[in-house]
Amino acid sequence: MNILVCVKLVAQSTFTDALGDSSGERLSNSALVMNPTDETALEYALKLKDKDKSIKISVITMAPQSAAQMLQTALAKGADQAFHICDKAFAGSDTIATVSVLSRAAALTGTYDLILCGKNSLDSETGHIGPQMAALMGLPFYSNVVDMASSSAGLSILRAAGTGFEEYTVNEPAVVSVVNGTCMIRQPSVMGYKLAKGKQILMLDSGDIAPARSGTDTIQVTEKTFSHRHGVKTDNFAEGISALSAYIKSVHS
Repeated sequence: MNILVCVKLVAQSTFTDALGDSSGERLSNSALVMNPTDETALEYALKLKDKDKSIKISVITMAPQSAAQMLQTALAKGADQAFHICDKAFAGSDTIATVSVLSRAAALTGTYDLILCGKNSLDSETGHIGPQMAALMGLPFYSNVVDMASSSAGLSILRAAGTGFEEYTVNEPAVVSVVNGTCMIRQPSVMGYKLAKGKQILMLDSGDIAPARSGTDTIQVTEKTFSHRHGVKTDNFAEGISALSAYIKSVHS
């Protein structure tokens, strides 16, 4: 089995969502780490490899050069190889553009039975990457996964659903997005870091994968302050939509 784990570099502590911020500012003055749910996805892949040494794990990220340490850590934990998509041409990509690049990188770098990613990230919380990647690649998609195990019957997953759980046998190849479950996240050992030096981090840029345009254009960003801290309050849905519509029209008139 070949597994590809998509990981993202995020700020560990505080970040701001102020309208005027750039992504560079969001990553400043904080420790940069692997996104927690992506780290859980990697752990699930490593647990499968613990029981079946023939499994090959690759990790991939689209990130600045500062993501190199994150990838080294993934290799030190037990991943076999890493792909680092790094080019200024990819800066500012939204989820649609990001998924387009990741999907083409997956096709370029190998044939994968399982693509894992975290359900969402600390900095944006969109939850788009998994389902968009599955849709673009034409693969089955399993969400909210909290555990997985391999047996002679295939790969089984446990996913959170409402107030309970559902168990499925995965139809491979597939894309799976995971949430933080009950598993302990392993830390790399000294020996792991030594072994990681012999593993490959393959760099990819816009010469290998053409940047994608999402079709989403930001025309104008406007910050509005209301006297009431919750804005104009109404319990009537129609009134709320009407007020919002009137405000948008006034801004663009």
